[in-house]
This record gives sequence, structure tokens and C-alpha cells, in this order.
Amino acid sequence: MLAGLLSVRGTDRESVLYEFTHDQILHAAYSLLDEYERKRVHLAAGKHLLRERDAGKAADNPYEIANHLNEAKDLLDDLLTETCIYLNEEAGRFAMKSSDYTSALRHFRHALERMPDHFWRSRQPFAFGALLACCECAYLSADYEQAEAMLDQAMRRADNWEQRARAVKLKIDQYSSTGQYAKAIGLGLSTLEEAGIHVSPEPSRWTVIREVMRTKRLFEEHMDRFQDIPPADDPKALRIMELFASLIGPSFFRNRDVFAVLSAQLIRYIFQHGAPAGSPAVYAAFGMVLTTMFGDFATGHRIGKLSVELARRSGNALLLARTHVLFHAVISQWMTMDEQAADELWEASRICVESGDYVFGSYALGGLINLSYGSFPLPKFDHILRQSLQISELTNEELVYTNIIIYRQLCGQLQSPDFRNFVLDAENGDEAQALDQVGRQESGAVTLYQIYTYKAQTHYLFGNAEEAIRCASLADPYEASAVQSPHKFILRFYEALALASAARMRELTAAERRRLRNRQREFARYARMSPERFGHSLKLMQAEIRSPELTDSEVMRLYDEAIDMASRKRDWHVWAVACECAAAYYQRQDRRRIAAVYRQEAYEAYERWGMKAKCAELRRQFGQHLMPQTADEAATAVEETGQGARQPAGFQDDEQWLLRLKESLSFPADLDFEQTKSLLWDRIIHLSQASYGCLVAWRDEELRVERFWNGAAQTDGGNRAARSDGRQNGSHANGEGFPRSMVQFAFRIGKPVQTDNVLEDDLFRDDPYFRGYPAGGTVCCLPLHLQEEPAGVLYLEFPASAGPLQDQQRHALTVLSAQTLFYARLSETLQTPTIGPETEAAAEQGAEADRHEAGPYVPLSDREYEVLQLISQGLTNKEIAIQLGLTPGTVKVHTHNIFNKLNVNRRTQAIAQARRLKLLDS
Repeated sequence: MLAGLLSVRGTDRESVLYEFTHDQILHAAYSLLDEYERKRVHLAAGKHLLRERDAGKAADNPYEIANHLNEAKDLLDDLLTETCIYLNEEAGRFAMKSSDYTSALRHFRHALERMPDHFWRSRQPFAFGALLACCECAYLSADYEQAEAMLDQAMRRADNWEQRARAVKLKIDQYSSTGQYAKAIGLGLSTLEEAGIHVSPEPSRWTVIREVMRTKRLFEEHMDRFQDIPPADDPKALRIMELFASLIGPSFFRNRDVFAVLSAQLIRYIFQHGAPAGSPAVYAAFGMVLTTMFGDFATGHRIGKLSVELARRSGNALLLARTHVLFHAVISQWMTMDEQAADELWEASRICVESGDYVFGSYALGGLINLSYGSFPLPKFDHILRQSLQISELTNEELVYTNIIIYRQLCGQLQSPDFRNFVLDAENGDEAQALDQVGRQESGAVTLYQIYTYKAQTHYLFGNAEEAIRCASLADPYEASAVQSPHKFILRFYEALALASAARMRELTAAERRRLRNRQREFARYARMSPERFGHSLKLMQAEIRSPELTDSEVMRLYDEAIDMASRKRDWHVWAVACECAAAYYQRQDRRRIAAVYRQEAYEAYERWGMKAKCAELRRQFGQHLMPQTADEAATAVEETGQGARQPAGFQDDEQWLLRLKESLSFPADLDFEQTKSLLWDRIIHLSQASYGCLVAWRDEELRVERFWNGAAQTDGGNRAARSDGRQNGSHANGEGFPRSMVQFAFRIGKPVQTDNVLEDDLFRDDPYFRGYPAGGTVCCLPLHLQEEPAGVLYLEFPASAGPLQDQQRHALTVLSAQTLFYARLSETLQTPTIGPETEAAAEQGAEADRHEAGPYVPLSDREYEVLQLISQGLTNKEIAIQLGLTPGTVKVHTHNIFNKLNVNRRTQAIAQARRLKLLDS
């Protein structure tokens, strides 16, 4: 070898193949060649690689061949020039597939620079396709000036409407990315008009209503047909769908009337001519119209779900991503708080950006952060913002990027202990100037509405109701641009609360009273359409607005229902605000003890939300009375209850008896649940020595009596048995069998409540249950939990001679009562109709069907199998952890895995499924 500069790479028949031993040697040798020699070397290399490719001896790599021929451009003959054009076009397409738009742009430019004029006559579709791809790469590389110039050239070179529509689509996308919505709408409507789709740029309100109602009736009458409309392969129809997809953003944000009429007309077009690819996005857009413009959440949601299903059925990942964006970013948030929506929006943004659809990728990010604003704790929200910012810097979409920056300012300020109200950051410290600059942007109306939403919300949270009312009114001019996001109902929610707060301090003006009535009516309509989404917000508003005209018990019930619903749905801000409002209400009633309980829960809810600023504010106001709650504190009683506690016979071995009972249960086929529940209930009454007892279960979103003991058999002079007030045998003044206010209170705070003389207790003495109740005697409420979730309350009454319950006794009663509720739930799940001899064969067939539906299942691990056995014995996560030597958190993970593998979501369902699959030990 030449002084070690070359090495043998291989042989080819009579030839020997060499290579340089190092890249630096290659570069040094290349630098010694003059320009002409370099071109000759590149030409020879390109020809050699072409021969290798044609002979099938080399991998199909157009990049390397095209690069060699591009370097030798002056030495190419006509045939090699044509080959070089095709190779560059091919290399550009490959680079686009891998999102390398800079390399793709370079190859397309080489192809166009060498393309002779006769290509535009004899091979026009190829030439036009290369030009359009070059335009797209320039746009995706953020070279907007060059992209627009080439798009103008493409529109001049187009031979027909379909080609011109492809160029117009790219131009609309570019206008959308740079916030030029008016230009995008005008260009799109004029192009669609050439295809027979006539939509005025300023349709009248009556035109909008007529077009939308016609299409809505079509859906209602032919919903089944829309699921199976035959596909349309007409290129013209496909271009119409592509143009509409590009017009969704600019028309929705800038001219919603055009958006409504256009989507309505296109659905009727699909109904008549067939469904081209992209039709599901049109359905979703019409669902957006019904939801945001007409308040028809139910129909909009139903059509939106249809669009997602059709997109999923198509197998087109990009179409599904776009449809998920429209559905989750706009429609579904008006009906549900879907935790899966955030994951699907994030996945949609990834798919869209990787596919080069930066417009929908930006919309996905916008929908994700708007959804996260009201749904996630602030630390998680801030993490989502940081991730979104990285993608937004790539897509260069002005609206989304601006809103992410403002969201991050809000997050940072809310987590500062000194925060009092949201102030928009400005370079010179002049917020008014910054707001003016935002308003000048074409999409500024959307951003300004969001800014005033944050201001109204934070002013209210930090006690400045008057400023919150003012900021809400400042948002009025921009409201029409903001109905796609949760900001509309968040702003109106806080405005209503601020008006209610102001009404307690002064008389509202006529205009303010009118706005308050409007907000009540709006949320009442929202709650009728979607009680799951807006029910808790409405209840809180009613409690705040109507408290002067309602009784204490009615107001308390509204607050508790709002808190319960918000906490279950993890609606952090409504949960925290509802607790704080309830605390303020009881403080105004001078019922300080109950106010302190709600204030403590408000503090904990704000902590979970991540509102450090609000927590700091509460600590400044209430100091040492507010402490982060620990698990041990949650199990401690609310109040100490005096001396002289009794110790009934047989108490010491009750917990051991309970453990033996659990170990003996193996769920045989003939298990009698009623006997087991009766056994447990008798033990509860015997252990408590109560004169009356009532087991209250949380079922179907309300508290209901599960079992009660009326004390008729008592012989110890018990208070209830000896009464002559006409209320024996479970007949009570409120007809329920328990004092609802007291039971709700214990259920709400999750701690035992006990009082020696309820008629002197200002919290509960007004409960209808206690009308005519004799003085003296102890009453007690013990909250119950299953799977660490609230499940009910055990209510007990004791004779006047009895002392309070001991901690150990209370613990045993709680365990026994929770066990009773567990068996009650289990018996419901496993309940089956009686089968007589005449239907035995049918039953066997049904059992076989059940076995078929249940399996196959993913096998359980050995540890999961152990956990399942203990679950079937009724043990809690903590008890399972102790028995297996694990932590409760690890047991939770195993339980979650078991539920997933058995395709269930509750313990009782898991046990029933395990029995069907014969997974439980006999």
C-alpha cells in the first residue's frame, strides 16, 4: 500500500477496490485536486455508483449519487442531466420522509435549477410536483419569503384546479403559521368557489343558523348512514377536504361564521358525493360548531365521537391525530374531564410535527395546554409547558408560542409566596404597552381574553372581588374569539363568584345583577347538558349566590356536594375554592369550628393544586391553625371526648375474631352473603352496646341506609328503646334514619365525630332528625373507607349513662363496618337470578359464554396471585402489605396490575372475574 495511505476494501472480478485508511487522508488528497479534476472525480464516482445501482450491487441510496453528479454539473451530458434531476427529486422525497427538510430543500433546488423548459411541457406533473415539494420544504424550514415566491410561481405553472388547490393549501398553511388569518380565509374561499363551494366571507346570522340547522337535521335523521358512507376517490373531492383542513384554524379563530357555514356545506357535499379521505375532520369541525356556537354539547360530542371512530377505522395515523386535536381541544372538554385527552393530544402533536403538519401540531399543543390549565396541578402543568415550548419553537406558530410564554409567566407568579395578582411581563415594566402590543397581533383577541381570565381568577382568589369583576368586563370585547378553550367558562365562573362576594358588601348595580343572572342561567344550561362537567361548579355558584335565601342545611348541602364532586373529579381549583367558600360561610355564621375544618381542607386542596402563593396567603391569615395533613392525623379523632370510657365484655378478642373470620372465607359457590353481613352487624351492635345504630353507605353519589338497629330488644334502659316520642323502630322526623348534616360532616372530613349532648351542639342541633330528641346521651359518627376511598358512615346512639368510645373500640367498629359494606358491594356484584331445572341447559350455555368472554387474560405473576387471594378475603391494602411484608404503595401497584389484567376497575369485579376464571383457591 502507498505508505499506508490506502487499504484493500475488496475485489470485483479483475479489479481491486481500495479505500483511504482515514477520512483526514481523503480530505487532504481531495484538497490537492484543482476544480476541474474534482469535477472529473465526482463524475467518475457518480457513474460508477449508477452502474452499481443498476446492476443491483449497491444499496438504493440516491443521496450519494445525486451529490456526486451535482458536484460535476458542468460535465454532465443531457442524459446524465435528466438522471441527476430524477435522483435529486427522489433524494428530496426520502429526506422529507425523515423530516430532514433542509437537505430535502437542497435536493429539490438542484432538480429545479437543472430542469429544462421542455419538462414543463412534456412532464408537467413531475415538474409541478417537484416545485410544490420545494415550496413545502422552504415553508417547513421557516424560509417564508422564498416559500411564498415559489408558491406564486407554482400557482402560475398549475395546469388545472387540482394543482392550483394544492399550491393554495400550502399558502394557507403559511399564512396560518404567521397569523395572517384574513389572507388565508380569503384565498381559501375564492379557491373553493371555483370548485362550486360558495361561502360568503361575511355570512349573515340567519344564513349561519339555516345552514347549521339543515346539516344538524341531516345528522339526526341519518346518523347510521354517516358511519358507512362509501368512500370517494375523486381528486377534486380530496383537494376540497385538504383545503378545508387548512382553513379550520384561521376560520375558527378569525371568522367563526365562515367556519360554521363551510363545515355545514361540506358535510352535505360528503353525504351526496361520498366520503373522501379527511372526512372525519369535517365531522369533528361541525361538532365544534354545535358545541361552541350553539351550545348543543350533547350532539356536538356525539358527532365528535363518530369522527374519532371513523378516523381510527381509516388506519391513517395523521388523520386520527388531526381528529383527536379537534375533538379533545374543543369538543370533549365541554362534556367530560377526560384524563386520556392530554395523552392523546400530546401524541397528536408528535405525529403532526413528524409528518410535517406544523399547523395541526401547533393546534394540538394549544389544546393540550388549555386543557392542562384547569385539569392538572401547577407543577405538572409547568412541565407540560416546558415540553410544549420546545415543539412550538419548531413550528413557529405565533399564537401558540405567545400563549405558552404567558402561561409560564402565570405559573411562575402563582408559585411565588408574594404573589397577589397576575401582571403581564413587559420589557420596560409597562403592562399597558405590553397589552397594546398583544392586541395588535391578528390573533390578539384570543390572547387578551385569556390574560383577562387569569387576572379575574387571581384577583378573586386573593380577595379582590371588585378587580375580578372589572377584569371580567374588560374581556367582553374578545369573548367571541375564545369559546374554543376552557377560558370562557373559567372566566364566567369566577366572575359569578366575585359578583356574589361583592353583593355581601354592597348593593350590585342593575348591570351587575343582570350579568349575575346571566351567569347563573348559563351554568344551569351547561349543567343540564353535561352534569359531569359543570354540576359541581353550578352547585358552588348556587351556594354562594343564594345563601341569603336558603336555609343553613340547604346551603351546607350545596357546598358539600360541590366539594365531593370536584374532589372526585380532581377539579383542583373548584375543589379548593369550594372549601374556602364553605369556610367563609361558616365563619360569617360564627361557627368557627366547622369553618376551621373546611379551611384546612381548602389549604390541602390548594397544596395539591400547587398554588404556593395561595397557601402562603392562608398561612399569613390563619397561621398555626393550618398544617399539612398527614396520614396519622387523618385517622385521629376531631375532638377529645372526656373521661370514664367503658370497656364492654369480650372487646379484647374482637380483632382476633375478625382476623379468623377473614382467614376462613374462601368464597365457595354456596357462600351466603346475607348471613355474613348479619353476623358482622350483630357483632357491631354487641361490641358498641349502642341503643341505636345505622350503617350508611355511599351509593350512586348519595348517602343511603344499608342497615339499622332500632334498639327494640334493649333491656339496659337504653335511651332510644325507652323513649315515647313516637320515633321508635327506625321512624324519625326526617324519614331517613340518621341525622344527615352530622353524617355528611363526618363523611366529608373523614374523621370521627362524637358529642355528649347534640342539642347543645351548634353544628347539628338544627338537623330535622333531632326534633323532639331527648336531652342527654352520646351520638357518634365513624367514617368508613374501602380501598382508601370514602364508603360510608356508622352512626351510633348511646344511653345517657354510657361513656364515650375508646380509640381501640372505635377502630374495631370501623373495621367491622367497612367489612360489612365490602360484603354488601360484593353480594351485589355476584348476584345472579335463580335458575330452575327447566332452565339449567340455558344456564350452562350462559356460563360457557361468560367463560368465553372472560378469557383469554394476561397471566398473573406469583405476587399478583398472592395479592388477589388476600383481596378475595376482604383485606385492605394496608393489611395485605403487613401480611406480605410490602409497602401499601407496592400493594396498590399490584392491585392496579391485577385490575388491568382482569379488565376490571373494582375489587368486587376482580373477585367475580377471578371466580369465573377459577383463579381463587378453594
